[in-house]
Amino acid sequence: MAILNASKPPVQNNRDQYVEPPVKSVAEPLKTSIVETQFTPRSAILTHMSGARWIVDYYSQVIGTNEELKAFDPNQQTIYQSYRRINRCEILLQGGLNTAINSPTNEAKISGTAILYPGLIPNQYDVIIGDIGDGRLGQFTITEPPQRKSYFNDAAYEINFEMARYYDKKIEDILDQRSVKNLFFQRDYLTYGQNPYLIEEDFHYHKNLERYIASLEDRWVKEFYSPAKKTFLVPGQPNITYDPYLVSAVMALFTQNNNNLYRQVNVLNVDDWGLNYVDNLWTMLLGRDEFKIHSIFKQFELLGSERFTAVAQLNGVRFSGVEEVVIPKNHDLGYGNSEYGNGGAGAGFCGAVCYTCNGSDSTKANDTIPTEYDGTEGTKLPAVNAGGYYILSEAFYTKDFPNMVKFEKLLWDGILKSKIDPSDVFVYFESYPKWSKIDRFYLGIVLVVLMRYSLRGI
Repeated sequence: MAILNASKPPVQNNRDQYVEPPVKSVAEPLKTSIVETQFTPRSAILTHMSGARWIVDYYSQVIGTNEELKAFDPNQQTIYQSYRRINRCEILLQGGLNTAINSPTNEAKISGTAILYPGLIPNQYDVIIGDIGDGRLGQFTITEPPQRKSYFNDAAYEINFEMARYYDKKIEDILDQRSVKNLFFQRDYLTYGQNPYLIEEDFHYHKNLERYIASLEDRWVKEFYSPAKKTFLVPGQPNITYDPYLVSAVMALFTQNNNNLYRQVNVLNVDDWGLNYVDNLWTMLLGRDEFKIHSIFKQFELLGSERFTAVAQLNGVRFSGVEEVVIPKNHDLGYGNSEYGNGGAGAGFCGAVCYTCNGSDSTKANDTIPTEYDGTEGTKLPAVNAGGYYILSEAFYTKDFPNMVKFEKLLWDGILKSKIDPSDVFVYFESYPKWSKIDRFYLGIVLVVLMRYSLRGI
């Protein structure tokens, strides 16, 4: 296929217990001469939080409006004490665990203070299971009403706790029986201002998406890395073709990739005529900026590498062995400078369904598998580079939703920051090996973007 193609006397509960993202105080900022009541990103309060990371299992009491808070009692009937369990919850220990010996009884008292990340409102008498430092686990109880530590509209909570007993199989079984909901802590969600306490279903989606992204990135690098040119080349073209915009997107997306080949990739220098500064599909996708649809180039053409500068420069494309370069269609090349070769941008490139160029056979990029793969319901793909449009269809660029395939609609959902159901993305991941090679090259990277959108939306 050618290219153009988140015991003491009981204490009355005065608030319901929820584990939720912060609620914005107002829909629109209210500006006065005193204060601006706008939502402050969660990242702002995180900069004021410190302490030693302590990984615990946290049991948050489930209580009704008229119920009282009370300490965990192993002898209490299960029906009267219910908990939400947050697995491997990270809290910030303030100064470590303190041990004091009661002289009359020689009993040890282990206590401490910690701060909980935003998103969780603790209650007095909540349960914490954590390492006490000697290889054993202790069951701790929050002994006092938590103290709210706020920064603008967001808040974290400081808690004081004491060890009630050693944690053993009996206590574990009792707490398991009283757990009505399982949550999982994901620290990296805090970075994006999201609720780090995930329900079990979302946690498994999160883990699957992480695995799929890593797998797809690794497969893509191994398939499309050119050892001879030490970069990624567009497959199936009559001439050696380089897409600087896709390569830049890959280098930005795969920053954590551990593949040795990825570390050897050369990003070729195509900084003639401001080509590196052109807004394109990838800058819109990675920035999730829907307004860039008005400034990105939508169609493209090919430019021979001999028309780039002959001045020696690091990784210059002219002497790289690449023959043609993807550039925006009708881009001003300013050929009045004798430093550059003669001629305009490429003529004679092929359309999406064309297999010949200038009368000679072109290498097929589809591995004998039809492009626009639609093997199962919901797997139809846009025809790559059809009609000279860069990767996606004209309908995508004109926001003609009725004429887009589902793949493009999901992409717009992600750009507009709408939630993308992970199961919709999994379907494309499973069909990926059956796509044509040109589809794997271009739409494979778009799929990685889609999976990252879905991950951030959990």
